[in-house]
Amino acid sequence: MSLVSNCFFMNKCITEGKIMLNVGETVLYAANGVCTVEEITELDFGSGKTKYYILKPISSSQNTFYIPADNQKMLSKIRKILSREEVDEIIASMPDSTAGWIENDLERKNEYKKIIGSGDCKSLVKVIKSIHMHKTEIAENGKKLHQIDEHMLKDAESLLYGEFATVLNIKKEEVLPFIIKTLDGAADE
Repeated sequence: MSLVSNCFFMNKCITEGKIMLNVGETVLYAANGVCTVEEITELDFGSGKTKYYILKPISSSQNTFYIPADNQKMLSKIRKILSREEVDEIIASMPDSTAGWIENDLERKNEYKKIIGSGDCKSLVKVIKSIHMHKTEIAENGKKLHQIDEHMLKDAESLLYGEFATVLNIKKEEVLPFIIKTLDGAADE
């Protein structure tokens, strides 16, 4: 079993309630990105007291997410962030990652939206690679990406680079140069 598979096994444990989130822990909350568990508390929003995980995105102090501890659908969107080894494994697999372009605009939008919502790093790499390859291809004919594809690319990159930046302890804008340098170094070996 690969390291990345283990990562998603941990996600399964969270959603099945086998492990608990701890205050101060860093997690990925699906398309919302990397968050810190700020507090675990009981709140009453009108239907009785319920235990909540209070998550704060590390990239924005303006948002706060209140996740009911008994809401399996919302909990299924939370997973532990990748380890350094998992990030290294994903980067190493990037050259072999296949990325097919979905011609139908609506199908592509729905598929990419689903992938971005999942926060699955290997799938995000495929989305990013697919859009970049298509962008290069159509640029040769003087065309530009559809606005929705640009938006999906931005969202996928933000999510992937945000998690990688946290794990690698670098700035988000340093992630792509880090990936390129790492892959260039591997090609030289």
